[in-house]
Amino acid sequence: MKSLNNTIRKIIKETIDTAGNFETKITKGVYIRGLEKFFDIEKSDLDYDCDFSILWSLDIESRSWGLKSIIPNVSSIRGTIKWRVIKDLLEKEVYDFIKSKSNYEDEDYLEGEMEFNSLNKFEGKEWIILDEDFKIKDSGELFPSEIDIDFYKMEITIS
Repeated sequence: MKSLNNTIRKIIKETIDTAGNFETKITKGVYIRGLEKFFDIEKSDLDYDCDFSILWSLDIESRSWGLKSIIPNVSSIRGTIKWRVIKDLLEKEVYDFIKSKSNYEDEDYLEGEMEFNSLNKFEGKEWIILDEDFKIKDSGELFPSEIDIDFYKMEITIS
C-alpha cells in the first residue's frame, strides 16, 4: 500500500502539498444557501461570487488480491465569498450592520468579502462535511467539482 501511495504522489506531485493532501480550486459550481440569514435580508437582495479550495486526500484500502477501495476524504474547505447587497430596501438597523461588514459602497449596493473556513465555527456552530457523493467518475477521474454550502443546516456537500 505504501508504494502505491508513493506512485500516486509522484504522478500528481504538483497538486499535492507536503502533508499528502490534494488541493482543488473551484470558482464555478459553488452553491450557497442561507447566507442571507447572516445579513437578516431577503435572498433576492443578495448576490455573491466565490473562490474556494477543497483540501482532500485518498484513503486506499488494499488486500493481497488488489485494491479494495479508493475513497476521497475531504479535510477542509476554505475560500472567499464576495457579496453584494441592494441597499435601497434595507431598514436602518440592518443597513448599519451590513455597512459595518462591507468594504465598498456606491449609490445602489454595499459590497464586502467573507473569509470561509470549514474548520472554523460559524455563529458558534461547527460545519458538517458530507462527501458521500464525491466518488470516482465513470471515466475514471477523481476530483471534486461542486460545493453546496448550507448556512441553515451548517452542512457542506461535496460532489
